[in-house]
Amino acid sequence: MANTTVSSFACFLLALLAVSNTTVVLLQSATFSKAFVTKDFYSVRHMIIVTECLKFFVAALLEEHHSNWGLKKSFQHHVIGNPCDAMKTAIPAFLYFAQTYLLFEGLFNLSAPTVQVAKQSKILMTALLSVIILQRKYTSVQWTCLVTLALGISLALMPRYFSTGPPRQGFLYGITAVLLAGLAMSFATVYFEKVLKDSSKEDKEASPLILETSQDNNLPPASLWMRTMQLSFFSILIPIGRYMFEGSEDHNKPFLHGFTVWVWVLAILNALMGVLITAVIKYADSVLKALATSLSMVLTTLLDAVFFGRQLAPTFLLGMLLVVGSVLCFSFHIDRVPSRPLWDILMSQSLAATIGHPWGKDGNRNAEDSLSAPLLVI
Repeated sequence: MANTTVSSFACFLLALLAVSNTTVVLLQSATFSKAFVTKDFYSVRHMIIVTECLKFFVAALLEEHHSNWGLKKSFQHHVIGNPCDAMKTAIPAFLYFAQTYLLFEGLFNLSAPTVQVAKQSKILMTALLSVIILQRKYTSVQWTCLVTLALGISLALMPRYFSTGPPRQGFLYGITAVLLAGLAMSFATVYFEKVLKDSSKEDKEASPLILETSQDNNLPPASLWMRTMQLSFFSILIPIGRYMFEGSEDHNKPFLHGFTVWVWVLAILNALMGVLITAVIKYADSVLKALATSLSMVLTTLLDAVFFGRQLAPTFLLGMLLVVGSVLCFSFHIDRVPSRPLWDILMSQSLAATIGHPWGKDGNRNAEDSLSAPLLVI
């Protein structure tokens, strides 16, 4: 009965995540389209700052509520008392900033369905980097899935498949931005897993990013929400630093310029999705996550055609179906991989949920399980 309840709850979370992800992508596309017409663009950097501030605030509330220490004592111990440990989140924070910024650039130049399909290239990139850096081996079926994925993405990304819509800065620029975003997240995935494996060989906790911040083993490790706070903090500093020291058009705009009601809704949804992704990682398995990914792509394509009037050529639909099928097939065969990557980083919209996931006494898996638990999140 418990398993049925958990399974039903997991399906509910995944359906909610698929709908939320679709809503965010379409809303981003809609706000960019409106800004293109009015010439009143909001700054992507400002959006990232606001989103990360909201995430930081939500994580602080959850840390205060769930931590045995309370927010103040936990902050003193894990941040002030051990700044070097907190600094370990700076690298993934930079990669997350790069991914978010590039995805916004992609959405400004591409339609929402194109971005949704192109984002799946990170699966292929992570697989290739895993073979090169981690000497990972995949089955012939999985290699077939990866080749099919590449073929489907190639078919879907050809520009002639969209016959209507407002002019954009450049299709090639948008595609490059999305592919670079996938590369950033792919490198983060492989980097993070290598850190996990190196630390596990030394009989430590699952990752230096989740290590206890004191030599006293009686002290609890940094919680999920504390790690989320640390990640959001660095994710805020990076765009603020660029905003202050880099000469750009942002200097000519006041902070929050162009933030309409819908832009604020978009910022809030982006922040809350980090919390939702955390719940999905904990309660759902790889097959259900792949289904959610596929559902999100299909919903985005259908709703984009309805609300934006874009006509999709049959070849684009064929490419999308190949992507959906390859993702599902790969997830069904994922348990046969001799050594598996951390797909929860790869497929998630935010690194925060994975970096801070409390494997161990507060979670439902141990350190070794975390190295062999592929979790497909949108």
